[in-house]
Amino acid sequence: MATYVTLINFTDQGVRNVKATTQRAQAFKQAAAQSGVEVKAEYWTMGQYDIVIIADAPDDETMSAVLF
Repeated sequence: MATYVTLINFTDQGVRNVKATTQRAQAFKQAAAQSGVEVKAEYWTMGQYDIVIIADAPDDETMSAVLF
């Protein structure tokens, strides 16, 4: 398994629904697990990026599919 670091920016809709971000993160973690991706950490940040996700996935294709 490879470890992936993903930098994410909120869309306009994500900014409008920022109060639901923890619920959306939990749903993402569950969906990722169903695809064989283990989310190791999620960080909300300030600055150029809004979220950092660190995850283990079997390959690039699986990680890309989970992120899309």
